[in-house]
Amino acid sequence: MSAVLYFTAFTAFTAFTAFTAFTAFTAFTALTRWYGDRRVHALTVLTVLTVAAGLASTIFAPITAGLASQLDWRSTYLVLAVLLAVVTVPAHLLGLRLPWPPPPGPGRSSGACAAAGC
Repeated sequence: MSAVLYFTAFTAFTAFTAFTAFTAFTAFTALTRWYGDRRVHALTVLTVLTVAAGLASTIFAPITAGLASQLDWRSTYLVLAVLLAVVTVPAHLLGLRLPWPPPPGPGRSSGACAAAGC
């Protein structure tokens, strides 16, 4: 196996593993556990947001091009990083809940457990 092919395969495997470990599958699992019987609504909202996020390149490509035409590349990245932080940090602070709900016991659904406060 050539070094280039090995590097390509290793990079693709690593990227795929990281993507699946930290994105939708994790979010769907967490929402299912957190929302119990109301999980269909939460999963629908996440699905709609995921589809809408596909439009990000349509929105951010012209914004990035405009910034890059006015600023150097470092400043462009800094502006985009600040924008990302302004949007995502409050969203995470408001959207993430602790603690992780306990698993439902025998004969109880996760919604019943959440309603009972267990």
